[in-house]
Amino acid sequence: MTSSPAVEVCLKDVQEAAKRIKAYIHKTPVMTSSTLDSMAGRALHFKCEIFQKIGAFKVSIHTEIL
Repeated sequence: MTSSPAVEVCLKDVQEAAKRIKAYIHKTPVMTSSTLDSMAGRALHFKCEIFQKIGAFKVSIHTEIL
């Protein structure tokens, strides 16, 4: 297996990518559960990617690559 050369990414690169893909991304909710909070003994937060419009997980990076 060959390794890829290192790529430096700065904040400006991330901000520009975010602008390019913004129209394609559906913001997903962050949900909580008092039952799970009690079981864990702390507050838990769940980022529910399953609620993406197309049911995709991590669509943002794939959109940026394309």
